[in-house]
Amino acid sequence: MAVFEKGTYLMHKSEGVCVVEDIRVERFGGISRQYYILRPLYENVSTTVFLPIESADKRLRELITKEEGERLLSKAKTQVVTWETNDRLRQEHSHQVVRECETLQLLTLVYSLREKRTELANQGKKLRFFDETALQECERLLSEEFAYIWDVEKSRALSQLYKKEPSP
Repeated sequence: MAVFEKGTYLMHKSEGVCVVEDIRVERFGGISRQYYILRPLYENVSTTVFLPIESADKRLRELITKEEGERLLSKAKTQVVTWETNDRLRQEHSHQVVRECETLQLLTLVYSLREKRTELANQGKKLRFFDETALQECERLLSEEFAYIWDVEKSRALSQLYKKEPSP
């Protein structure tokens, strides 16, 4: 189990990029345990997240480095993904990718969904609602992580993710 210090920036798998504001014992439901006190950096910034340290490995991961981000972008842009035609299987896969919050999987899913969205738009159609929702959630998580590692605004990070050449 990784132990993170106060002031560390991390990726929370549902809240996005967060900073560890404090580490302290709190009592909830009659049980005292040690918590990471997290503050989201980009969205819900007034939210305080209390995450028990013993379950942090399931919800937190270290941010990627700028170099790792460049490598993952290049890799994701060259991967060939077969579109899953079964809606239920595709929805389950998308949920799993978002839940696991691994950068390469998020990038691969985003590129696949964007490509399908363009293809469907050319036919006068749209993505399924659950595909669009998965795309938006992946973009949110990716734009936060890349905004942080590139030190740019989230909107700029998102536009950079779709450029042919990675990195701002």
